[in-house]
Amino acid sequence: MILIDIDPVAFTLGNLEVRWYGIMVALAVLTILAVTLWEARRTGISEDLLLNIFLWGIIGGLVMS
Repeated sequence: MILIDIDPVAFTLGNLEVRWYGIMVALAVLTILAVTLWEARRTGISEDLLLNIFLWGIIGGLVMS
């Protein structure tokens, strides 16, 4: 059996522990935002509308989780 002993805590800021999965989720959200804005510019969709939808989607995801 292969055991990988990686600490799930990336770093701490005072009492706040920042974990690796939190960093990965944040990177995924930023990547989705960047690709969405790039496609919006390419297709001519309003960026303000997409940012509002994105913001409410993040809030809804946090509330529902």
